[in-house]
Amino acid sequence: MKVHCLVNKYCLVNRYCLESYLVKTAKFSTISLFLLCIYGCASTYSLPDDPKYAPVAPSALNPPNLKNGSLFKPGYALDLWKDQRARKVGDILTVILSESTTSSKSSSSSLTKDYSTSNENPTLLGSLPSLTGGLDLSTSVSAARDFSGEVGADQS
Repeated sequence: MKVHCLVNKYCLVNRYCLESYLVKTAKFSTISLFLLCIYGCASTYSLPDDPKYAPVAPSALNPPNLKNGSLFKPGYALDLWKDQRARKVGDILTVILSESTTSSKSSSSSLTKDYSTSNENPTLLGSLPSLTGGLDLSTSVSAARDFSGEVGADQS
């Protein structure tokens, strides 16, 4: 007995037919999605030296071919009514650098030092040494030093 589930409403095995239809549709969708992904990954590659994809330089930006070896070039003549400013490739420029520096430095220093020391009359074994004539062995020394100076330099 042949049963056409999708056409015949009175199919006895309707559940089986519906499951079969869903399985077939899922398989078809999966295969279609897979093929679509593979097709999307496919692309054409060009070789590095392919002349179809070589960059083209605009002719307006290229300077004219000039004969080297002279300061005066054809096509670069100065007119009497034009300003003589450098405008083209190969024109001579004069650059004037003006530099000015100024510096100054100064320093001052001062030093004052006072020094003094004294030794009282020493004792020898607890008593003052005595010689005839009243010898005094006490000493004192003092020194003083003072310095001040300034220096300066200017440069311009």
